[in-house]
Amino acid sequence: SAIWAAQRVPDDHIAVVANAFIIREVNTSDSANFLASASAFSVAQEKGWWDAASGDLLDFAGVYSDGEYAHKYYSGRRMWGAYRLLAASTALPPEYDEYLASRPYPVTLKPDRKLALADVTAMLRDHYEGTAYDMTQGLAAGPFGSPNRFAAGAGEAQVAGNWERSISLYRTTDSYVAVSRASAPGATGGVLWFAPGAAHGTVYVPLSPHMSAVPAAYSHGNPLEFDRATATWATRTVSNIMDLKWSYAVKDVAAAQDALETVAGGAAVAAVESECGKITKAAALADCMDGIYGEHAGKSVASWWALADLLMYRYSDGWVNQLPASADPTGYPAWWLKAVGYAQGPPPVPPTPSKSVSAAASQPAAAVPQQASVRRAGAVASF
Repeated sequence: SAIWAAQRVPDDHIAVVANAFIIREVNTSDSANFLASASAFSVAQEKGWWDAASGDLLDFAGVYSDGEYAHKYYSGRRMWGAYRLLAASTALPPEYDEYLASRPYPVTLKPDRKLALADVTAMLRDHYEGTAYDMTQGLAAGPFGSPNRFAAGAGEAQVAGNWERSISLYRTTDSYVAVSRASAPGATGGVLWFAPGAAHGTVYVPLSPHMSAVPAAYSHGNPLEFDRATATWATRTVSNIMDLKWSYAVKDVAAAQDALETVAGGAAVAAVESECGKITKAAALADCMDGIYGEHAGKSVASWWALADLLMYRYSDGWVNQLPASADPTGYPAWWLKAVGYAQGPPPVPPTPSKSVSAAASQPAAAVPQQASVRRAGAVASF
């Protein structure tokens, strides 16, 4: 009863599917590249959406899709965003008239290079940085460049409009990168790099289908119940803290992601290949992978909670706090101060009227320091 179509992605190509149909003309005579249900053709014929006698191929998306939902560019912008990162040499337009009619993007495209894990995770974390649609820029991003645009509430019911839909999104439940490597020894070639929560605030950990169970911290995570034993809440905590001072905290988070994914995660995969690659018995293979991948997953969650604590300390109360004991005020960027009317705030204190001073009261006073400092909890505040 299902209506479906499938198109092969060439081995050296990528395809981006972002909440919109992308398969167009379906040529089932080329069965190596196209498959489809019989109902895809019969229903289209019955409804008058396609005429087999015309000799035209069935346009699957054109017949069975309404295009984008929510708003224009809801899907297409993400397709463009991904292709701009992975296949920049192919100049594709960021704008178009209408998604289905304009056909702005190919179904598949050859990337500029063989992709590594870091290429894919960078794409999953993208907010169109450095483009005209950069969500970390402008008044909507606030003084510290947050790309997050939260779900509509009462205000949006009064003001018509839409936000850009970025690839990385605060309300993401999870994302993953599945890797299959025929060259890896034994049963170690399949690796699922999994991450709970928003891609920009999470860390991807390597897992295997040969493990006996999902690591405990990744086996559950209730969004309605805070739980420090879960990777989900470690990610949500980091994501929400970094949002308060994004332009500062995103650098700390990126460094932690690289350390845990590229360095430690890469080392875990290499260790599995070395220590588990020759094991053929399922139980022994599971034990081997449970030990290595499970330990890395546990350390990743612990590191993410430590990162949350670091971000809270480092950027609390408008300071950049650094160990062992220094604190620098951040203030606000000048462009934002101008935009929000800072210059129209209360004026300076008026000059004090001059007063005569009697001779009896003209004794020299003790020197008063221009500035005093208070040291509390490893930070220095001046007043």
